[in-house]
Order: sequence, then structure tokens, then C-alpha cells
Amino acid sequence: PIGYVCALNDPDGNVVEFSFDQGVYEKVREVWG
Repeated sequence: PIGYVCALNDPDGNVVEFSFDQGVYEKVREVWG
């Protein structure tokens, strides 16, 4: 799949993830668990 995933730490210490393509997000979740 083509796209990108960006994970940022917000000031509260939470990880905020942005994905341009949902297929990429699902693949990353599968690989990174």
C-alpha cells in the first residue's frame, strides 16, 4: 500500500497517529503490533 503514518507525542504525553491511507495504517499496526 502507498501512504504514510506519522506518530507524534502531544504535550500530555499521548501518542497521536495520523495516517494518509488506511491500508498503510492497518499494515503498520500488523507489523508493529
